[in-house]
Amino acid sequence: MNADDLARRIVVRHREAGYLRLELPDAICHPAAADVIDAALRQVAGVYRVTLYSEQRRLAVSFDAHVCAATDVAKALRRRCANCPKRPLPPRRRTPQCRTRQGRWQRG
Repeated sequence: MNADDLARRIVVRHREAGYLRLELPDAICHPAAADVIDAALRQVAGVYRVTLYSEQRRLAVSFDAHVCAATDVAKALRRRCANCPKRPLPPRRRTPQCRTRQGRWQRG
């Protein structure tokens, strides 16, 4: 999925002066992407709090409405969507092994 597709899937859930709450696509709701998003949004002048709730796929951004606007936050988030790392694959489950009476290993 490219950055434009990700940006189109971001939904504004609540907006008021100095506050923006967004619903993010699942592809960018993991710890590695959260660090990238947090760093990018904190570089926007006026943003003072960024909170990502990855389980709920929500992003809350508080900013000084006299310094920047919601569009500035949205533009910074859209630029960063292209650089967000992909969700890591879950670790492979190992099949347990046990030793038989004869001393050989057997998959359980």
